[in-house]
This record gives sequence, structure tokens and C-alpha cells, in this order.
Amino acid sequence: MRSLDDDDETVAVDLKQGASSAQPAWMRALRQSCVEWLDVLPKVRPSCPTSTRLGPSDAAQDPLARFYQREASLAASLLPTIRADLGDLVKVCDGELKQTNDLRALLLDLAKGTVPSSWRRYRCRELPVGIWIADLAKRLTQLATVVESADLAKVPVALGLLFHPHGFITASRQAVAHATQASLEELSLEVALEETGGDNSFIIEGFSLVGASLQNSALALNDGSTVRLAASSVSWRRSAGASSPSEATKVSIPCFLDATRTDVLFTVSVPAKGVDAVAVKQRAVALVAAE
Repeated sequence: MRSLDDDDETVAVDLKQGASSAQPAWMRALRQSCVEWLDVLPKVRPSCPTSTRLGPSDAAQDPLARFYQREASLAASLLPTIRADLGDLVKVCDGELKQTNDLRALLLDLAKGTVPSSWRRYRCRELPVGIWIADLAKRLTQLATVVESADLAKVPVALGLLFHPHGFITASRQAVAHATQASLEELSLEVALEETGGDNSFIIEGFSLVGASLQNSALALNDGSTVRLAASSVSWRRSAGASSPSEATKVSIPCFLDATRTDVLFTVSVPAKGVDAVAVKQRAVALVAAE
């Protein structure tokens, strides 16, 4: 039985042989994958939001604009790097470009289906490189749509497709504090599942509810399956102080970045009439932001 080490040795030998010998099957397959990935990735990097609705001085005062500028800056550096790497690998496979140590390392990584370390510039769960690139393409598509919007606070966004989702939560809080002349400490996060609208709210897409579903806007336990939710909203409100009577009928569940449940974005209070809070915890009911 061949081991992964055996495969690595085979790849290394093939790389040393270079273009002087017949192209091995794994290299032909990798070349085809590189071509397909180049087609999946956008050719143009997203612009900064200042080019669509804000001047430089306005953007400096807008927390959401500053956040999306950082997102666009990461995309502007990452996308050309990946496209250039993939283009170089195609040339290497065609025998048109001499291998370097860096290109050889890329070939080894991609041949094993792993994401090269030089591409890992944001937090993402472990994914095969093909799925990772498809996920990156979705992130870039969302970013391009957002920065072209006339109002950054109103455009729907999927937290799981942001490079820095925690940064969005912080920026949204700062934006509401600035708009309402409130201090950050006065504002508390509220999440309305499958509901949108309202002052100082932001439309969030892509939530999944694990271990429960929503029935008449209330939490209902299920068999542990995952339910995709319609567009929801997060908002920041001035803290009311003492709990209202309706809070007694709610349960708190965590919202994780992805299914690995290693990164908590925030907690959500959800109406749950007749549902035992202990059972909710025992069944590990949670929101997940990424697919």
C-alpha cells in the first residue's frame, strides 16, 4: 500500500526530472485544476468603498468604510498573488518556466490538496484547496458587491464570507454609536432571526441553525439537523437595564463562525416558549455563520 510519504517522494522525483521527461499524470491533472481555479477567481480585485460613495475624509470618519477598506486591502494583495502563482504553475507544467524553490513548494502543496501557507492570510477552517479557492471566490464576489453599494450599512452581508467577521461586528457597533451619539458601553447587540428592518440594524445572510428550527419566530428543537435561515438582522440598542418580561421566555445560544465551533462571534437571545434552556445546551443548539 502506498503511503502519503511515497506520493511525496514520487512528486519530488517528477519535479527534479522537469520538462525533459514526459509529463506525469499528476502534473497534467494539477495543470487542469490551476486553469479551472483561474477561471473561478475574479480577474479584477475589488476597489475600496471610497470610490463609490465617500471621499477620503468621510471614509476616515465612517467605521464601516474603514472596515471594508481593510477587507479590500487584503483582497487587493491576496488575489494577484494567487493568480500569479497559478499562472506560473501552468507555465511550469507546460515546461515554459523553470522551477524555483517557491514554485516547487507550491506544486507539492497543491498536489497534496493543501492550501499553501503563503495564501493563508485570514482565518478559515481547514478545507481542500479546490473548495478553499471556491470559498475565496465567493468572498471576493460579496466584497465587490458591498463596496459598490450606495449605503454600506444597508447592503446584505454574510458574516461567514468576510475575511474578518469580528471586525464587522465592532465596526457596526461603532457606526451606531456615532449615529446615535451613544457610548459603546451603552449599546447591546440584538439579533432578529429571519427578520430585517428597523433602525440601526444590519442585514445578515447565510445563518444556519443547528439542532433546532424556527416556528412562529420561536425556537423549536429538532433531531439535530441543520436549517438554513432566511435573511436576518443584527442591531445595536441602548441597554434597557432590568430584564423585560419577554426576556424570561428567551434562551441564549452561541453564534459560531463555522461548523468547527472554535470561534464564537456572539451570543443570541431567541424566543423559546415551552423549550427547556437546559435541553438547548445539552443538544448544543447553535447558530453558524459560514456554510
